Amino acid sequence: MNSNLKLLPAALLVAVLALAGCGGGGSDDTTTTPPEPTEPPPPASVEQLSLDIQSAENAAMTANGMADAALKNAMKYDDMLTTTEVAGDSGAAMMAAQAILKAEMDVGTALENAETALQDAKDAKTAVMMLPDTHPHKATLMASVDRAIKNAEKYVTAIKGISTGVDLEAAVASVKGADKKGTPRSKANEVGMDIADALALANAARHPFGPDAPAGTVPAALKVVMDDSRGMTWEEIVKGGGGSVMSMPIGTNNAGVKVASVAGMATAKVWATDTDRPDGTIADGSSHPTANYMGIPGTVHCLGTCKVTDDNKLDGSWYFAPTTTGTHWVRNTDNATRVANPYVADSIYATYGHWLTVDVDGNWSVRRFANISDSTAAGATGTNVATADAALGLASGLDGIDDGNKATYSGGAVGMSVRTQGSGESKTTDSGRFTADVTLNASFGATPTVTGKVNNFAGGAVNSGWVVNLGEATLQRGSDATGVTVTGGRDGTWTAQAYGTDATKRPTGIFGGFSAHFSDGDAAGAYATTKD
Repeated sequence: MNSNLKLLPAALLVAVLALAGCGGGGSDDTTTTPPEPTEPPPPASVEQLSLDIQSAENAAMTANGMADAALKNAMKYDDMLTTTEVAGDSGAAMMAAQAILKAEMDVGTALENAETALQDAKDAKTAVMMLPDTHPHKATLMASVDRAIKNAEKYVTAIKGISTGVDLEAAVASVKGADKKGTPRSKANEVGMDIADALALANAARHPFGPDAPAGTVPAALKVVMDDSRGMTWEEIVKGGGGSVMSMPIGTNNAGVKVASVAGMATAKVWATDTDRPDGTIADGSSHPTANYMGIPGTVHCLGTCKVTDDNKLDGSWYFAPTTTGTHWVRNTDNATRVANPYVADSIYATYGHWLTVDVDGNWSVRRFANISDSTAAGATGTNVATADAALGLASGLDGIDDGNKATYSGGAVGMSVRTQGSGESKTTDSGRFTADVTLNASFGATPTVTGKVNNFAGGAVNSGWVVNLGEATLQRGSDATGVTVTGGRDGTWTAQAYGTDATKRPTGIFGGFSAHFSDGDAAGAYATTKD
């Protein structure tokens, strides 16, 4: 035995000898098994390649459409950010700003999708190139994938153009501003502050109330005109009876005149006298005035082939156009005339509302109005006699009246409001239109008075808990009564004017305006009520 082995511990010696016996001492007899060869993946099927190519091309095209739509939205909502453009509605401005920023994100997403689709098309081309040159569909697939790549590259370029283009950039800048710090909330605050300034207690001259309605030149988007008539317009009557109203070019009015067919009606129901009634064959384009539709005055036009039948009925293209389209009509209760004229013009009612104006310095005003002079349109016969002493006096002076010298009136109000919440950096100022309910309590006599409240405010810039208490006002004969509004915040003002058609009866209604100043906002509007 090797003398060196004698020096090893017994246990280690056993291990060394064991290794020597099993060839563990570095013998060259060890063999290694070579790995199995890896089979290359089978080429994709023609069907799958076709689907991949088409999918990539469709995805790129969809991304381009997404970017185009986003740009259109951004440009659309870029015109809905200022106080003028949203008519003082801060919520609308905020939603428009949100839509613009979403459009910016959508363009970014569209670019990512288009670039992914382009890479998918390139990957599909690699797979096509792996097909044997003798494959019967390789040439067709190669043409398809080259087209897909070309289109995807075109869409990527187009979307990049949108992403960096001046139109999207301008829209986003209108929200974020030059400092990139603007947000949808800050855009809403800008609009809200414009209206808040107009409604502030210190700026009473910028939310005036009067009898004059907005001029026709005031843009429709900036004004609200309401009425409390219980009647219907001619168009509402026609549609309510199952008929239809259409616009037809008549005479020089190429924009069209609203008309309804009267074919089949008896001439006696359309014209009161024989001399006004047409007969025989009628010339196309002819007009026949002094007509009426269920009591509503107007003109009948022949707009095509027209004739009157032997039994005196209108046959062909006969159409009726009312003299006025805005007049309100109510059911005729006169037994002697209601068969011939089922409807008569509403005798009297109130018109009320508000509109916005801005001066050269950018200062906004909320102008409010209520009246009856503008609502007694053509055909109405009412006269306001509620200023008579009898109508506002003691019941003992009126025939058949036993109301305890009291009456209640109810109706609605419209106007503009602002609501402020939070403070400091988190302060928000919202503005917009509101509606509310109005209830009044009138006491008649030598000194007739009225009190009431405005509540149930609804809108995007109100507190649903707002209540405006209308302090006692003395009804004036021929002018507005004035009083104080109490809200728990700062006092405002309100007006009331009674109106009616019969001096022997209580007023038909009471209308006016009010301003209110709450702890968390301001409101100013106009209202109209009718006797309960």
